[in-house]
Amino acid sequence: MSWSMPTVKTTMKQSSPAQALALEASLIDVRSPKEYDHSHIPGAINIPILDDYSHHEVGIVYRQMGKEAAIAKGLELTTPILGDIYQRFAQIPGRLVLYCARGGMRSQSIAHVLTGFGRDVHLIEGGYKAYREYVLRRMVDEIRCRTFVVLQGHTGVGKTHILQALAEQGYGVLDLEGLAHHAGSVFGHIAFLEEQPSQKQFENELFEALLQLPRVVLLERESRKIGKLYLPNVLLEAIKQAKHILLRTSLTRRVATILEDYHPEWQARKPELKEAIDHLKGRLSNNEITRLKDQIDQGAFEPVIRYLMEHYYDPLYQKSVKSQENDYLLSITFDNREDAIEQIKQLINHLS
Repeated sequence: MSWSMPTVKTTMKQSSPAQALALEASLIDVRSPKEYDHSHIPGAINIPILDDYSHHEVGIVYRQMGKEAAIAKGLELTTPILGDIYQRFAQIPGRLVLYCARGGMRSQSIAHVLTGFGRDVHLIEGGYKAYREYVLRRMVDEIRCRTFVVLQGHTGVGKTHILQALAEQGYGVLDLEGLAHHAGSVFGHIAFLEEQPSQKQFENELFEALLQLPRVVLLERESRKIGKLYLPNVLLEAIKQAKHILLRTSLTRRVATILEDYHPEWQARKPELKEAIDHLKGRLSNNEITRLKDQIDQGAFEPVIRYLMEHYYDPLYQKSVKSQENDYLLSITFDNREDAIEQIKQLINHLS
């Protein structure tokens, strides 16, 4: 493809992360696919200026020969495919917000081309690094200005179902397990098909979720760690200081809830389930571990769930749960989940 730069006179616009994200625009991450996959601004489209190999090569040149040599190497690698890169941008109408790692050559170089063709282009000043600093700084304020209400209760009591129902009815719900792609236990990864995000991406998604929430926020009780991910200290402290609602229902109903939620995944992922059972060695006897794995092989999940609740989850929960009834804002014992939802709605409406 042969083409030359038009002579349209334009200027590139630099915006802070907050200003850029407030614009009505398509957000474009021009970093390499590997950088993007590790973490990015939620909602950003990846149009890499350098692929993973080229980005690695330019990095080597930068470390060995300096900035000017690295720029020359980047131009050498980018020039042959610049037309293809432009065509990808041409498919995205309207205003564009671009960022690279630090707001340097990658975003500036393609912005120069795009503005030459008359596109309305904004750059995030400082790039992704500045966005991350903005997230970590602003997250503190977003958490501290909200009132958190934490649902507590034994495994299987239906906390997730209740929160989903409340979210569908317009109440503010922070789904930490959904953001982390993990149900927060030794079996937590089996509930999700997706891999857990990186810590940085988890924080980015958490921040974006907080921006959409009202002053009163409902969530499940979580520990410091969800799978491989850690809650930000400020959120962990807010959860510790939050108002709490205790939910209770029968063991039979709890077993039925877990069976309903996870049976398809367990049926298809028996090897992973047995591997998770092995992680309970030291908490359960070797004989019990063997028996549970045999039952999994046979597809007898109901007795497995019941045993794990009585001998693993419930004792673990009792060690960490609040022990004083008057520590709870509300205590609900229910047979019908809808009754619990209505009581929680009345409380939240009062708090709001």
